[in-house]
Amino acid sequence: MEVVPLSIYIGAEIRNVDLTQPLPTEEVHDIRDALLKWKVVFFRGQHLNHRQHINFGRQFGELTPA
Repeated sequence: MEVVPLSIYIGAEIRNVDLTQPLPTEEVHDIRDALLKWKVVFFRGQHLNHRQHINFGRQFGELTPA
């Protein structure tokens, strides 16, 4: 996994991660750290169906209805 800052203060792109599959605990931790540091993160080229999107979100905590 690679975190590439997009500006000096906010925003980063996270590369080399497949969000369609369960992530190792270390990658979940690294993504959370990047989100806290950069406030906004982007995952380009990911094609998740509805179930995969839900499963991805659950790796970060309890989901709530929108």
